[in-house]
Amino acid sequence: MLQAAGGEVTIREAQNCVISAARVTIGEATNCEIVADEVVIGIASGCAIAGRNMAITVAGPRKGSEMLLFALVPDTRDDDEAITDLAARAASCRATVQAYSAMVHDIGSRQDVRSYLALATRVRAGEVALTAPQQALFRKMGEQLAPALNEIAQVSLAGNGARVQLNDLQGQLEKARQRRGAIAATASCAVKVIDGDTVLRTMLYHPDTGLPTRLATKDIKAHLRAGSWSHASVLQAADGAFDWSSAASHPIRQDSPDRKH
Repeated sequence: MLQAAGGEVTIREAQNCVISAARVTIGEATNCEIVADEVVIGIASGCAIAGRNMAITVAGPRKGSEMLLFALVPDTRDDDEAITDLAARAASCRATVQAYSAMVHDIGSRQDVRSYLALATRVRAGEVALTAPQQALFRKMGEQLAPALNEIAQVSLAGNGARVQLNDLQGQLEKARQRRGAIAATASCAVKVIDGDTVLRTMLYHPDTGLPTRLATKDIKAHLRAGSWSHASVLQAADGAFDWSSAASHPIRQDSPDRKH
C-alpha cells in the first residue's frame, strides 16, 4: 500500500499494489488498484484506476484481471435540485411582483384616481394653494376614492414584501450556482493505445468529502473491483484509442490504423 493523500507518488514500476495520492506517476503498473486526482501511467495492465484526470499511454487487461478505468466526477445532484427549486421559486415570486405592479398600475390608471393623486402631489409640495371651497371638494374626492387609495396602499405593501423575498431568492440562487460551478470540476481520461478489453466508467464522489484517496486498502479494492457500479460504461473497447472529457457529450474514439471495418 502506497498512500500519500495530499502528495505525490512517482515510481518506475508497480505490481499488485494499492496506491492512493493526489498525483500518481508510474512507468508501468500491473494488477494495481489506484485512486488519485491526477494519474499518469506509461503502461497499465490489469489495473483498476480511478482518477479525475487520467493520461495513459497503453492500457489493457492481464490474464484474469480486467482493465478498469473510473473517471471521478463530483456528485452535484443535490446542488442541481437546489438550483432547480430556487429558480422555480424565484420565477413564481417574480410573477407575483409583476402581478402586484400590474394591479397598482390598473388602479392608478383610472382617470379620477390619476387626477386626485396628481393634485395631492402638488398640494403636498406646496405648488398649489387651495381655497376653502376647493379644500372641501378635495377632501370629498379623497373620501370617495378612499377604497381605491387603500387598495393601492395594501397592494403596494404586498408588492414590496414580494420584492424583498425575490431579492433574497435571487441571492440564494446566485450562491447556489456559484457553489455548483466551484465543485463541478471536469474529469478526463485519455488512452493512446488500447491493448485488449478496457472499460471506462464514471464514479461519483461527494464534493464535501472530496476524492476517495483516504480510503483503507481493502476499501479501495472493494470500491474498484466490486463490480456493483451504478453507472453504465462510458466506453468499452479492445483496441484503438480514446480521449474522454466530462465536459463533452460523447467520448472521442479513434480506431487503430490497421483495424478492419
